[in-house]
Amino acid sequence: MSRDGNKTAGSKSWCCRRWTELSAAAVRWGFGPGRWLLAGLALIAVACGSTEAPDRPSEVAFLLDGMFLAPPVEASGPLLLCGRFEVTRGEFFGTAEASGDLEPDLPVTMVNREEAQAWARDRGLRLPTLREWRHLAVAGAGGDRRFPWGPAFRPAAANTLELGLHRPLPVGVFELGKPLWGGYDFAGNVWEWVAAEAAADPNHPAGTALACGGSFANSGAAAHVLSTRAMHAEDKAVDVGFRYVGEAETWLAEQVLPLWAQGKPADRRFLLRAISRWRPDLRKMLAEKLQDRLPGPLLEALREAGN
Repeated sequence: MSRDGNKTAGSKSWCCRRWTELSAAAVRWGFGPGRWLLAGLALIAVACGSTEAPDRPSEVAFLLDGMFLAPPVEASGPLLLCGRFEVTRGEFFGTAEASGDLEPDLPVTMVNREEAQAWARDRGLRLPTLREWRHLAVAGAGGDRRFPWGPAFRPAAANTLELGLHRPLPVGVFELGKPLWGGYDFAGNVWEWVAAEAAADPNHPAGTALACGGSFANSGAAAHVLSTRAMHAEDKAVDVGFRYVGEAETWLAEQVLPLWAQGKPADRRFLLRAISRWRPDLRKMLAEKLQDRLPGPLLEALREAGN
């Protein structure tokens, strides 16, 4: 089952085999309880013959459930919502059948920058700027913080050449690779498109399309936060994907409040669960900013989540 709740295609034997592979990988490489567990539980549901998704949450609820809240890049800027995971095949294509494979929790690749931008834009989101991406990848830390976890590369924290797999893994595997605010795979797995902007990186000519973060096909030396891959906007590659960001105040007011007002239990559960994961100080900051724009029960939920 993909993050958007669509049932994957495939036999019971495939489901059992895939769960066994993911479990074995977790033990072998010392992975924490990341997204492989959620994917495996979903596969068990398929293997047991479950075909219905009663009270299935909407896409907006799934999106928020997959976001973390981060402070502004600049003090006067907006709080940011960012995808905790690289966008998956299941999210991008909608169903496993449409994507043509049985691994919907792998990051989507072979998409150019405009295709990535269009997918995000259709959901009220966008690609991060280079500065935003770096800010999110190291949780605002400067100085010698070259990787999401600290100053030095750690082979067990990212899917790079050192791991020897030569292919992407399902998103959210590496607990050791998480920055302070949340998020997975900022280093390794697949490069991530960033938005077009003037003079984004002085090391490349103006107008160069950039991706960040390194991939399974690069060494750890290419996975630090200052590393960029120069491309053309129309390029596609087997190791380039993306994640999304949005201004928290705007996205909650425009996308989440109308959904909350509909009162669907599954949606409300997902929304509350998402909010409860965010840092309390950032939730409080966001509630203060939204108190005039987001009246009603969702604002109270934002203030009270996790109490």
